[in-house]
Amino acid sequence: MIFTVGILAVVGVLVVPNLWSTLFGAFGGVDEVNVGTAARVESFDATVRSVDCTKQTITQPDDPATSYDDSETEKAKGKFCVVSFSVKNVGEKTDTYRTWSLEATSPTERRLDRNSTAERYVNKGKDALSEPIDPGKTVDQLLVFDVPADTSLAYLQIADGTFNGPKVRVKFGS
Repeated sequence: MIFTVGILAVVGVLVVPNLWSTLFGAFGGVDEVNVGTAARVESFDATVRSVDCTKQTITQPDDPATSYDDSETEKAKGKFCVVSFSVKNVGEKTDTYRTWSLEATSPTERRLDRNSTAERYVNKGKDALSEPIDPGKTVDQLLVFDVPADTSLAYLQIADGTFNGPKVRVKFGS
């Protein structure tokens, strides 16, 4: 019985702080950086180079190798914000960047949708962030978020999203 209570106490001491940190952000604050500033996320330096929130549509150009018009257009529900994003592997081994933790939000922390179809069009069908990145190499990719007309893009979380991993977000505008 004492052994079981001891195990539960140890598990509680190790698990509860991590769970609390994940759910409520209790451990450490959020590091905020501006556009153009590199932020260390695990073995990567991640940088938002620029943002363009003027697009209403994004079109896949016609492939000249086909005999038919295969261009397609994706229309934003509000407006598209195209974020120029890059990561440099500063680690010592080949690794992939965890894109699942990229999250754009409005000034009121409303989560904004990432549009994978428009993203595929602007990146000409390539998804460089999903490929392994060798040490010392930099990969660039355009990220596309659909921002409703009643709000704006304020932040992009670029942290890795792990329990006690870095909490970093890029602030857009002033």
